[in-house]
Amino acid sequence: MLSILKSTLMSVVALVSLFFLSESAYAATIHQYKDTLSDSAPSEYANHTVVFKTTVPIPAGGYIRFIPDSGDFTIPAINFDVQNVEIAVSTSSGYVIRSSTSTVNATEDGISITPGSSGQIDITLNSSVSIPTNAFVRVRMGNNTENATNTDLGFQNPPTIGTFEYHIETGGGGDDSRVRGLVAIVNAVGIGPVDTKEFIAPLRFNGAPTGTLSGTTQIVQMSLETDEFAQCRYSTASGTPYFSMGNQFSSSFVTVHSKNITVATSTSYTFYIRCVDDEGNQNIDDYIISFSIPAFPDGTPGDDGDNEGEGSGTGEGSGDSDPGDGSPNGGDDSSGGTSGGGGGGGGGGGSGPSSGGDNGGGGFEGVGKAYQSGDGRVIINGFAFPRSEVFVLVDGTIADSVTASSLGDFSVTLDAIARGVYNFGIYAIDKNKVKSSTFTTTFTVTGARGSTLSNINVMPSIKVTPDPVQPGQTLIVSGFAIPNAVITLENQQDKSSVSLKSYTATSDTNGAWSVSIETTGFKNGTYKVRAKAKQETGDLAQTNYSNYTFYGVGEAAATPRSSDLNRDGKVNLIDFSILLFWWNSDGGNSNPPADINGDGKVSLTDFSIMIFNWTG
Repeated sequence: MLSILKSTLMSVVALVSLFFLSESAYAATIHQYKDTLSDSAPSEYANHTVVFKTTVPIPAGGYIRFIPDSGDFTIPAINFDVQNVEIAVSTSSGYVIRSSTSTVNATEDGISITPGSSGQIDITLNSSVSIPTNAFVRVRMGNNTENATNTDLGFQNPPTIGTFEYHIETGGGGDDSRVRGLVAIVNAVGIGPVDTKEFIAPLRFNGAPTGTLSGTTQIVQMSLETDEFAQCRYSTASGTPYFSMGNQFSSSFVTVHSKNITVATSTSYTFYIRCVDDEGNQNIDDYIISFSIPAFPDGTPGDDGDNEGEGSGTGEGSGDSDPGDGSPNGGDDSSGGTSGGGGGGGGGGGSGPSSGGDNGGGGFEGVGKAYQSGDGRVIINGFAFPRSEVFVLVDGTIADSVTASSLGDFSVTLDAIARGVYNFGIYAIDKNKVKSSTFTTTFTVTGARGSTLSNINVMPSIKVTPDPVQPGQTLIVSGFAIPNAVITLENQQDKSSVSLKSYTATSDTNGAWSVSIETTGFKNGTYKVRAKAKQETGDLAQTNYSNYTFYGVGEAAATPRSSDLNRDGKVNLIDFSILLFWWNSDGGNSNPPADINGDGKVSLTDFSIMIFNWTG
C-alpha cells in the first residue's frame, strides 16, 4: 500500500536521553541506563521507559526511585496512579512484570507517587523477591503500562526546549546508588514526504484441488492463498498477462481466494493463475492448479434374491417398465444392484437395469453412521503427522478414520451422505497418544454430486513436560506436526499479553519437534502455549495455530471452562450445534466440556453462558 507521510509537524518519538557520569561513589551498581520518551516536544505529556542494568543485587525490601530535577517534568495529580507505574525484570524468556500495589507486602511491590513539578516515583520491593545481579530492570511510567487506560497520562514535559536532568536511585542493602541522566526537549520537527511503496508481487501457495477427484464430482472449489491482500485471476491459457485474464476470483483484496468451477467427467483441467496486490505489483509468471475428473462410476446388477431389501422407502418408481427378476416392491428378492433404481435396500424397483426410474430411491436410514445416508459424497484431503491416525467428525461424532502416509498426506471419502449443512471436524493422534486440536469447517452437501474439501491440514500436537514446572526448571514443549516444517510456538502467562514470547523449531521427516524454555523469572500461575506449522519447501502446506495447551508454573494450572466448544476462537452456531448434540447428557467426551458450568448436565444454564459469550 502506498503510504506517504505528509509534511506535517510532529513530535520526535522515542527520543533517548544522553547519559553522563553518575553522582555517587557507588556508581558501578547501576550502568547501561537510559530513559526513553514517547514525545519530546515542550509541554507535551510523554510516557517514560527507564531501563538500567544492575551489577549488585537489589535486595527484597530495597527500593528504586525515579526523580526528575525539581521544576522540570510535572507528574500529574489526576489521571496518573499506581496502575501507571510498572516494573519488570528481564529473563531468558523476556521481561517479566512484578506485581505491585499502593502498599508493599510479602508478594507485591509498593508504589508511592509524589505528584507535581517537584515530584518523584518511589518503588519499594516486596519482602520476598530481590532483583539479581546483571539483571536489566525496566520501569514504565505513563499510559504505556499493561493496566493503563485510554484517559491516563504520562509526565508533562518542561515548557521550554533544552537539556534537563533526572536521577535514578537504588538501594536497601548497603550498595546505594544514584546516577544522573540528561534528556533533550526539542521543538517538533517535520518528516516527509516519504514513499514507502514496495515492489514485490504476491506470493501464491496452498493451491487446491490437485490430483484425481471423484467421478461423481460436478462442482469443485478452486482455491489458493496469498501472503498479502491481493486480487487473483485465472486463465486456461499459459502466459496470459494478469489484466488480460477474463476470470476473476473476487473483486475484493483478500488473502484467501476461492471460486466454484463446474466440471465434467472424463476431463482434465489446468488453470493458470496470476495476482496483483493493492500497490499494483502483479505476478509475471503462472501459478498452476491442475486436477482431473475420471469417468462416472458404473455398476453391475446384483444377483437375484441374494440379499433381502431393508430399505424403509416406498419406492415411487415401482419398476413397471422393466421390473427384472426381483420383486417390484422391494420384497425378499430385491437384491439392490448398483444400477437399479432402488438398490441396496431401497424400497422401490427390482434389481434389473431399468427398475423403477429416478424416483425409486427409497432412502437410507443411516443406522450406525454419524450422518443420514443419501446420494452425496464428500472427499476430505490434507496433511497431518506422518503415519498418524486421522479422525473425521460429522456434527461432533466420529464418522471415519484413516492412517496418514509416510509423507503426512491423507484422504477420506464420506460416501452416501444425505444433502444438508454439516460441521466437519478433523484431528489426529500422534505417536505419544496426544490428540491434536480439531480443525473445523461448516460445509453444505448437495445431493447427486461429489464435493472436495482440500488443504485440511492438522495443527501440531503439544505435550508439556513437566507439568507443573517449578520456576528455574527447563520446560520441554514437544509434539508432532506436518513433516519438514517450521514450527512457530507462542508461550505466555494466561491473561498477560506482555509476557508473550515466540520460539521456533523444525519438525523432522516423522513430524517430531521440540522446544526448550528456561523458566527463570516465571511467576507462579497458569501459562499457555500454542503452535503452528509451515513448510518452506515441498508441498508448502501450513496450518493455523493450535488451541492453547495450559500448564502450571509452581502450581497446577487453572484450565478455564470455555463456551468455544470447537476451539476455533469464536463462539457461534458451530458451538451451538455441539451443545445441542450433548443436550440433556453429562457432556460425554466433549473437549472442552459441553457441560460448561460443570453441574453434570448440559442444559439451559450452559446455553445461557454460551449466549453471554457469543461472538458470531
